[in-house]
Amino acid sequence: MPVTISKISSIDPKTLAACERILASIPESSALNSLWQQYLNKPDQYTLWLGWFNERVVGFLWLEDQCIQGFAVHLATQGRGVGSRMAQLINEHYPAAKWPTTLQHFEQK
Repeated sequence: MPVTISKISSIDPKTLAACERILASIPESSALNSLWQQYLNKPDQYTLWLGWFNERVVGFLWLEDQCIQGFAVHLATQGRGVGSRMAQLINEHYPAAKWPTTLQHFEQK
């Protein structure tokens, strides 16, 4: 899938809805949902990157102080290399990004 990424400075209602749909496929008790709420409470502390395919948000990640805090990919595009491509593009566009040493795997709902 030809995925592109873009950095956004503020989240509009349409983008927020797209991100919320992506998170809806992740267990609500997950740490990722908690981190997302932290982003929503103080978005000016984070940098949000969106992954796009066919003009639709298919994934997103956000950073705080160059450290990746959360990374989510839409259920319909999981297993198609979207996450890998987004990671590759982040590394190209933002080489200072620091990845966590471990990633938590979430089961589909």
